[in-house]
Amino acid sequence: MIATLLKRHRIRRFNAARVRDVLRQPPLKVAATTESASAHVTTLIARVRLSTGGSNKRIIGSIA
Repeated sequence: MIATLLKRHRIRRFNAARVRDVLRQPPLKVAATTESASAHVTTLIARVRLSTGGSNKRIIGSIA
């Protein structure tokens, strides 16, 4: 399957065995990604609330 995909896209730099080995490695761990995204969304909600003057409380409340 990997060899077919590489051939179809004319990728010659890597062979199927090397691609398979890389894909089987454990993924990189990125510190605090979820927490960072959550904090960013919280600040965006606060900005929307300020910019709308509270006129869309029902919409924003369903997001938060």
